[in-house]
Amino acid sequence: MRPSLLVHARSSSTKLTPRLPPPRPPARSKWNFHLAPALPSASKFFHMTQLFSRDQGGFVVALGLVNGRIKVSSQLPPLVDAQGAEVPLPEVEVERYWGRTTYHRMVVTWGPGGSVDCASSFAFLPSPSVLLLARRLADSPLPLSRADTVQDASTHELLLQYARSGVDVPAGGSVKCGLYRAHVCSAASAVVGDFQFSRR
Repeated sequence: MRPSLLVHARSSSTKLTPRLPPPRPPARSKWNFHLAPALPSASKFFHMTQLFSRDQGGFVVALGLVNGRIKVSSQLPPLVDAQGAEVPLPEVEVERYWGRTTYHRMVVTWGPGGSVDCASSFAFLPSPSVLLLARRLADSPLPLSRADTVQDASTHELLLQYARSGVDVPAGGSVKCGLYRAHVCSAASAVVGDFQFSRR
């Protein structure tokens, strides 16, 4: 019997590297916000700023005036510490904002693996139009105390900061600034200006 001929064929496998989509540029927003002094807070819903998602049909992150405090609210997964306990969202007393011009910035990367980084501080040199409107607000016939916006605008002290990364940020979004509340309990006034937006 003739020996069979064995043929060894070496297959060369080419490792295919999946083509990743280009990184999404973050959306950067910044603005100045002046809140009327002695403005009453609400017990539940009273937002001054919203990171709003049309895909979600509501806010993702918000800055609100609730129970005498300026509070951050978030629909994103909570932060946890080394022991696994949930980290409270930042808040300060409302008196830090009354009659003062605050500077806000927000950097957002939408979609899966996205991020949100937002902060609020005393404004540094707001535009003359914001200062003028803030002074008019202080001179309003409403029973409000006068605001010294020039002094407040020079400190640039950090008030609140909130950041999350590696989370799903629902897309179709925008930044909303103003006064949004579920129940009208009193007159309310604010000034929003110096708004800038970029995506890079």
